[in-house]
Amino acid sequence: MWRVNRIDASIWLITMATSALVNTELGLLVGVLTSAFFVLGRTQQAQVTELGRTATREHYENVSSYRGLQTHSGVAVFRYGAPIYYANQSLFKKSLYKCADLNPVKEKALRLKFKKNKKQQEETGKIPKVKSEDNLSKENEVEASASITMMLDEKSSINIRSLVIDCSGILFLDTAGINALKEVRKDYRELGVEVVLAQCNTSVLDSLERGGYYDSKKDGEVGKNNMTFFTIADAVSYAQSINVPNGDYDNKS
Repeated sequence: MWRVNRIDASIWLITMATSALVNTELGLLVGVLTSAFFVLGRTQQAQVTELGRTATREHYENVSSYRGLQTHSGVAVFRYGAPIYYANQSLFKKSLYKCADLNPVKEKALRLKFKKNKKQQEETGKIPKVKSEDNLSKENEVEASASITMMLDEKSSINIRSLVIDCSGILFLDTAGINALKEVRKDYRELGVEVVLAQCNTSVLDSLERGGYYDSKKDGEVGKNNMTFFTIADAVSYAQSINVPNGDYDNKS
């Protein structure tokens, strides 16, 4: 049993030892709690992985595990191999942002800071005055933040226009998981990056529908949020057809 699965063997050993040393009822209870602890630990260790397409057929695998996989320009494909629920929804978002190399929350904060500093510069630029050392240091900070924002804008506009999430490894969603997917879609959409779901099982689809993920009244785009795809290839084809440059979403009619 240890050679086949070390986790199952550990649960069995703990259960047997407790049953032998204490009593059977407590041993069974400890075994159930230990099993639940290991399941919770597995979901906490799941990470988002980037997928690439094989050259010969429409099959996607982890780009860090296989060689010769092809990625799509402007479209990033990711997979999460665990349920999304209250205990790991924040870890899912952090892992996705890290793997995509674009954190929409930080990006929006930098843009707001850049706009605020630019507005202050325009207001103070109307009144001529002697620049002190403090003013020079502040201007240097503004220029540095502007440079960072411009680099992020250029990078994201080149690399990511659409994001496809392979949901084949997501067995179920709870309310927190649905809200996490809503937040991911909303945050990326504000940057002009469209989020598309693919290969969702029936349980996930039902949870998304009951949780209001497909509600398009708030976004004002009837039918667009209802799109889910059975294969990653179909989702990628749709994402490539959108071809929305970064930052133009607000101006899109």
